[in-house]
Amino acid sequence: MPDDSCSQASYWRGEVVEAVPSVEQITAVMDYLSEIGIKGGDLQKYVDKFPQVFGCDVDKLLRANVTELEKTWRIKGPTLAAMLKRRPEILGFNFDCLGDCKGECNRCWV
Repeated sequence: MPDDSCSQASYWRGEVVEAVPSVEQITAVMDYLSEIGIKGGDLQKYVDKFPQVFGCDVDKLLRANVTELEKTWRIKGPTLAAMLKRRPEILGFNFDCLGDCKGECNRCWV
């Protein structure tokens, strides 16, 4: 099932239309990243590594993925922020093959 909570067709394999995010969307993403501990110079590095984050819906994808990390993987607080700084694309994951590979590895939880 396609997920339309992010933009950047090249990353999302054409599932959504590429679009320039609104100022409100950019502000909401930056505020949320700051809220989870990615701020200042780390925010710049994060965006450099995963610019698609600005196309991600804060509630539908970013908060949902942080909740998944906290609940399923028990990764919280500073550990969560440190992990996301290392692997920023995790906030864009929107697919779970449940171990039966479907070729969507660049955005799969497995």
